[in-house]
Amino acid sequence: MLESSLAAYVSEIMQGILTLGPDWALSGPGLVILSDETPAAVADAVEALLVRLTDRAAADDAVARDVLTLTGPAGEAWQPGPIAGCDTGAVLAAAGRAAEAGDRHGAARLAALLTTVEESAADGFLALAALAAEAAAHDIAIELGTRALELSPGHPRAHVIIGYGQFKKGQSKAAQNNLASATRLARRRPELRADQRAAQQLLLLLHLT
Repeated sequence: MLESSLAAYVSEIMQGILTLGPDWALSGPGLVILSDETPAAVADAVEALLVRLTDRAAADDAVARDVLTLTGPAGEAWQPGPIAGCDTGAVLAAAGRAAEAGDRHGAARLAALLTTVEESAADGFLALAALAAEAAAHDIAIELGTRALELSPGHPRAHVIIGYGQFKKGQSKAAQNNLASATRLARRRPELRADQRAAQQLLLLLHLT
């Protein structure tokens, strides 16, 4: 009973952090990602990306393999919902709606589109890491969160997601380091107070358990 209550509490802490939306965009919500927002054009862009990822995965690219685990393979029939714009904020909002509707593959496919533009690649990997964490695929969440950090060093949310994955895997020392980094870095970012609170609460649990 105590273990299940603790798991529920940890999930509650992370719920807001792992919910995708337009405010996720590190690069700013107005960066153009798509040339055409119609569902058919979006599906074509995603399919082309999945084919490229398949080739990279075959060449032993671990990140490409992780992304394909979340998106599902190329060649699957898929129709995205409406996207109200061609920019990062619109794509992230659509990914959030897909995740909320239970379409995990669709949410990941939309998030993965952000990795195709250099300026928004960190946004894409961070969103994919969040989707992996939500699905309890913590190894993938850590891998993709680390990739986001490589592209955008010092982002508190990446440290929170990585630290959460390490917490769930029982890697207490590593989790403590990432969550402490998230707490420190988020102090300078008033818009990321939720990230700071989540990191602090997980740190407290680490000390208590």
